[in-house]
Amino acid sequence: MEIRIVSVGKLQHAYAAAGCRMYEDRLKHYVKLQIQAVSDVKGQYSEQEKARIECERLSKVLLGCDAVVLLDEGGMRLNSVKIAEELLGFQRRSIKKTAFVVGGAAGFTAEFKAEYAKHWRISDLTLPHEMAKLLLTEQLYRAMTIIKGEPYHRAGLG
Repeated sequence: MEIRIVSVGKLQHAYAAAGCRMYEDRLKHYVKLQIQAVSDVKGQYSEQEKARIECERLSKVLLGCDAVVLLDEGGMRLNSVKIAEELLGFQRRSIKKTAFVVGGAAGFTAEFKAEYAKHWRISDLTLPHEMAKLLLTEQLYRAMTIIKGEPYHRAGLG
């Protein structure tokens, strides 16, 4: 299974970069992992225009993915075990490339959201996109340890 983590903007804060690197290194023991960032939009654009441009950039890097999951505040609530079950479901359906997408500050456009059916909520809290990426990376690692029956989570699938 290949997992692609795609985000808008590069990590600016040392804590987020270090945390993501740590979990990315751990994840590589379980899956083929690809990390991609598209540049965020700067300048005198409206929030809607920023979102539109960023979503266009995201669409280009999502080509070839068999499944795409958007991290979105309106998405499905999942706990760690449910994330593991979702990943197992991807494997059972022979989905080879799955992309998880963290948007920028302007979010996703309605058209972009409509293009991809799977939306997950990483938290009920509003988070900076850097923290959302860190939480996503940790939860994907946690899900892999749950699937493998390893003690990181301290509980299994059932």
